[in-house]
Amino acid sequence: MEILGLPVKFVDSIPVITTPEPSTGEYVVVDHVINMYGSGNTAQEAYDDWEKSVWEYYEELVEDECNLGHSLKKHLAILRQIVAEKGEDNG
Repeated sequence: MEILGLPVKFVDSIPVITTPEPSTGEYVVVDHVINMYGSGNTAQEAYDDWEKSVWEYYEELVEDECNLGHSLKKHLAILRQIVAEKGEDNG
């Protein structure tokens, strides 16, 4: 799938866009649901970096859940649903 000529991959219902960055020679992966990104020398490295960033973000949200505002609580709910679905897939 493409949006504006850029490859889009859905990762657990989150659309993830990979773009080359000619000025740096790297790739950037970004989503506009939880507003995270990753970068790397290849598209796969960028995706792996994004995935690591999302997991770290999830852990931070869980740790600070009592202090989260509305939009961060929405992010946590989205990520909890994904984690639960992955747990069911592995279980």
